[in-house]
Parts: sequence; C-alpha cells; structure tokens
Amino acid sequence: SVTGVQTCALPIYAKHKEATQKTSEIQSARNKYTSVISKADKLFQEKKYEQAKQHYADAQVIMPKEDYPTRQINNCNNAMSQNSNIPNEKEFVTHLKNADALFAGKKFEEALKSFELAEKIKPNDTLVTSKIKQCRDSINTISSAKNEKYSLLIKIGRAHV
Repeated sequence: SVTGVQTCALPIYAKHKEATQKTSEIQSARNKYTSVISKADKLFQEKKYEQAKQHYADAQVIMPKEDYPTRQINNCNNAMSQNSNIPNEKEFVTHLKNADALFAGKKFEEALKSFELAEKIKPNDTLVTSKIKQCRDSINTISSAKNEKYSLLIKIGRAHV
C-alpha cells in the first residue's frame, strides 16, 4: 500500500519527470535551431540569399521568440534587392566587345546600337558614354561629308547641263 510520504512524493516526481522532459525538448529545439541557423549563415555567406532566407524562416518556426532569424531575413531581402540592381556584367561585356569590333570596322550605326545596349545595363559608365559620343560624332562627320559630296555632285551636274 502507498504511504502518505509516497502520496506526497508522486506529484513531485511527476513534475520532475515533466520538467526533465520539457528541458530535453527545449534542448532538442535549441540544437535544431542552432543547426538550421548555421546552415542559413553559411548560405548567406555564399550569397545564396533565397536558400538562406528559407532556413532562417525554418529557424523562426523552431524558436519564434528569437529575433536573429527575422533580422537575417531582412538582410537577405536587402541583399537580393541590391543584387537585382547590379548590372549583368557578362551581358555588358558582350555588348561592349561587339560594339568595339563594329566601331573598329567603321560600322558606326551598328556600334552605336550595341553601345546603347551596354549603356542600358550600366547607365553611368563613362567609357560607354564616351564611345557613344564617338559613334555619333563619326556618324555626323560621315553624314556631313556625304551631304558635301552630294552638293558638289549637284553643282558639277548643273555645270554640265
């Protein structure tokens, strides 16, 4: 039979068992949180912001009162929005090389179009701005020369009539 001391001890033992189980659950959640945050931080360092953001969101679910995941999600969003403003360097270089080759071949109007495509990617690039001006100057010079030649031919033609 159960004695009075045992009767009093049972609720304490049950509470201790509950507390031990709760402590174990909390420690397990903390370990899982730390693991997920470590993965997220590594992805963030590798600039894999979308994947990092998902891991930070997972960490928020594990430990909703922690503010670090929320701050890092904001950092991911900021980094992704800044990256969307960074020009596509490969495309820019391709347009620039193409334009330079066309310019060297004296195909100024085609070169101008390629330089303008490069300018859309990097609007404040001084080299591109300079090359566009050179193309326009060359086009204008050729156009003026053609007009002068045309005028001269008209004069010659009139003189022979």
